[in-house]
Amino acid sequence: MTLSVHYTLEARSGQEEALEAALEDLTASLQRVAGFQGAEVFREEGFGMAFVFIERWTTHAARKAGGELIGKHAFASISAAVSTKPQCLILRSLCRSEPA
Repeated sequence: MTLSVHYTLEARSGQEEALEAALEDLTASLQRVAGFQGAEVFREEGFGMAFVFIERWTTHAARKAGGELIGKHAFASISAAVSTKPQCLILRSLCRSEPA
């Protein structure tokens, strides 16, 4: 089953578009990483300051290797655009339902 990593981020005032762009850039960088299974970026309804970034990986090892491959510099623009440290929750998928 897929490993999902959910990050909750709060944009610094005036940095909402910069954070959105930085998360899109991160998603593009991850595309070349083995074991990466996709990502989604969500923004609070009404274009608020809260964002959720969800990445999916085959394993913990793939996630760790991906972080090493893209390097810490890939996160610099995200760090500059957030008001607090992102909260992270790592979830293992137990079941999935698709519409009939």
